[in-house]
Amino acid sequence: MCIRDSPYTGNAVIGVALALEEQRAQGKEISDEAIASTKTALMGPLSGVGDSIFKAVFMTIFAALAAGLALEGNYLAPFVFIIPNVALNLASRWLFIKYGHKMGVSIVSKMNTGGLLDKFISGATIVGMMVTGAMTVGFVSVPLNVTSVSYTHLTLPTILR
Repeated sequence: MCIRDSPYTGNAVIGVALALEEQRAQGKEISDEAIASTKTALMGPLSGVGDSIFKAVFMTIFAALAAGLALEGNYLAPFVFIIPNVALNLASRWLFIKYGHKMGVSIVSKMNTGGLLDKFISGATIVGMMVTGAMTVGFVSVPLNVTSVSYTHLTLPTILR
């Protein structure tokens, strides 16, 4: 089964699948269908978390910092964008596979207690939009030329005649 998930949180799905495979190897009754359906069920919520947090928040913040440096002519700007993104990607992949294997299927049920997962995704999306708005105001300038045009004063009775 091919896993289509966020590159940041997709390893949690692999970790959970490894935990299920390990339990089956130890003699527990876990079918192939159960493992496949667990992977399918985890992909949606974890993609939402991965995209909302890592792509919408962190990548936007790193891009804003790098864009500010680039506009000033600083040659370190690409590194300010690339190095934190690569470090975050590697760290999240390692941590999510480790904790996905350790926590097993309970990882998402713990995150979804009391609607915490949905609140977290909404909050991360709002923060990402705020950063994007602040970045737009700081880096985009649109010149507006306003000209004044005068019209003659017409009253309704003169128009109707």
